[in-house]
Amino acid sequence: FHNRSLAKYLPPYHNWYTGSPLKCAASKGFVDIVKVLLEHGADPNMPERPVAPHGIAMYDAAAHRHVDVVRLLFAYGARATGSVDSCGSFLDAARANGNEDVISLLLEHGGAADDPDPLSSAAHGGDADGVRNLIGAQPNLVDHPYLDYLVRCASERADRAVIQAFLDAVPNLFERITVTRGDPATVRWLLSRGMQSNLPNWLGWTPMHELAHRNDMTLVPLFLEFGAALDAIDAVEKSTPLGIACRDGHHEMVDWLLKKGADPNGGGATWARPMAWAKRSGRDQIRELLKLNGGS
Repeated sequence: FHNRSLAKYLPPYHNWYTGSPLKCAASKGFVDIVKVLLEHGADPNMPERPVAPHGIAMYDAAAHRHVDVVRLLFAYGARATGSVDSCGSFLDAARANGNEDVISLLLEHGGAADDPDPLSSAAHGGDADGVRNLIGAQPNLVDHPYLDYLVRCASERADRAVIQAFLDAVPNLFERITVTRGDPATVRWLLSRGMQSNLPNWLGWTPMHELAHRNDMTLVPLFLEFGAALDAIDAVEKSTPLGIACRDGHHEMVDWLLKKGADPNGGGATWARPMAWAKRSGRDQIRELLKLNGGS
């Protein structure tokens, strides 16, 4: 670095997804880049407000199981305690993904001191009875800010016992959350238990919008089987799941949705139609596919 301040650069716009060079490198597990940044003055504890007042590099390394990055951050003075808005503590991140090496490192460096959230710890640790007991003793925990995240993580681990504990303790759970990630058999089990296939998230995206965005060809047929709406229009981008798939260039998803009967011209505005998204995004093959199916 000719300018060491670049190692500490924080872009004017930053959030959970973007941030300092160290945060980005730690998230991807780029050990060599992390080392260079630390050697040139990057601060592993630099606040990235408002989402990460204690820094976010450690959280991302723990969440993505990058044990070598975690070791390196500790070698340069990273703290083991801290939290990220709407996501939990560094220790929560490691427990959610079940990486014992990262968990051990955090505990060795004092991570246990940053465990103000016993419900998250119980859920991530697979303690179904603990989940029931905690919510039974503290009914306000039914409004836990990370409730959807805790259930989603349990789904990704195929931990039905913990999910059942939440169902037992939070009677209206399926009025509040829908899990769109995880083990397919567990997601099918959730849908069969009454999880809604059309419940929108805070952006107005339905599960089909999310699955189309991720090009999740495994779960999207499952949600359609349980009554998901093919042509639902979201509140922000005024688009159908097909429109989102066209925008993002997911040719396989576009083809599948069209074959299932999605409206090739659906959308809440002219600019939000599938063809409009394909044109703006330069998706020529998708444009041709839409034309073949009546898109305009």
